[in-house]
Amino acid sequence: MDYIKEYGAFLLAIVQAVMGWFMWSLRKEFVTGKDCAACRLVCRKEVAVAMEKLPSIKSMADLATELEGLRGDLKAQAADIRGLSEVLKRVEHPLGLLLENQLAESRRDRRGE
Repeated sequence: MDYIKEYGAFLLAIVQAVMGWFMWSLRKEFVTGKDCAACRLVCRKEVAVAMEKLPSIKSMADLATELEGLRGDLKAQAADIRGLSEVLKRVEHPLGLLLENQLAESRRDRRGE
């Protein structure tokens, strides 16, 4: 017990110094209110700048209208292509028959020679 009375003040000073150092270290780990407010202001400015770069509602509506027009044009083009494929089939068949006839005649001519 005498040991505590004799060195108690010294031990208490060491504990308080360690606690003071710990509190000083925590100050470096956490953000102060002033720093947080400054950071919040910078973030709000950056968000405002980014929002200005976004397209407006009117331009998005115009884009949607143009896309619908393009969709209609694509459907019309697909119908035209289907129609052209039918025409191509009509042309290919007689052309194929003419080619077969020509080949058959050339074979007959070779045999006759």
